Amino acid sequence: MIDNHFYTALSSAIGTLKAYPNIAAKNANAPFVVYQRVSTQRSTTLDGPDGLAVASYRVDIYAKSLLEAQQIAYTACVELVSYKSDSIHYITIINEQDGSDVSGAPDLYRIILDIDASYSWL
Repeated sequence: MIDNHFYTALSSAIGTLKAYPNIAAKNANAPFVVYQRVSTQRSTTLDGPDGLAVASYRVDIYAKSLLEAQQIAYTACVELVSYKSDSIHYITIINEQDGSDVSGAPDLYRIILDIDASYSWL
């Protein structure tokens, strides 16, 4: 369920760009975004689960120039950390880095964002 809520947050942050879960379409035209949940930590107290969780996502931003990828990443970061909803308590950008492209399209530039989204699961 958190994936749907994160997709909503990400989509609002990147505007009209296409966001793909896990793998981009073969015919995807840059710029585009690929996201995947890499872990989920559900919090527990001595009394049992407290209903809070943090989902960690990796977001890859692909573009035809490094500057374009950096601009998209900057805008996405600003929008994501200020995103408010009933389902997501807050979003934190854990890391941002330049990445070499391993998708088979060496003409694309990539920025990698590591993101945590805090939410209630109970």
